[in-house]
Amino acid sequence: MALDLTYDYDYKSKTDLLKIRQGLRDLGVSSKAMILSFVLYKNLMNMPWTLKLIMKFFVWRKGIAHGLSDFANFLLVPNMQKTITEPMWEQTMQHMITGEDRYDSKSAGGWCEEELKYFLVVARTCIVESGK
Repeated sequence: MALDLTYDYDYKSKTDLLKIRQGLRDLGVSSKAMILSFVLYKNLMNMPWTLKLIMKFFVWRKGIAHGLSDFANFLLVPNMQKTITEPMWEQTMQHMITGEDRYDSKSAGGWCEEELKYFLVVARTCIVESGK
């Protein structure tokens, strides 16, 4: 089952969060890397300070769009895929479903409504761009 590009997912619904994870299950590693770049840039997930420094360098050097694209390519280096990208993707999915949002107790997972909407915009854009 692919992610429904038109469905209005509810951040208060655990079922909807599980549907999102299921819909993104078969996403390619390049799309995951790009989504992670935006997720990390917006601080939706914590990351090691070294990774944050590398990402900030790319963004400082080339601006947000090109910098995040370069950072995504950095995450696609074969060694990085196994040690950083895939584990970070799993942590992101886990946080979305089982995390707790500090500011919104109604949230079924780790993100408030605004954060989930941001994540979905980025994910949907990556899916459309990749042709999946």
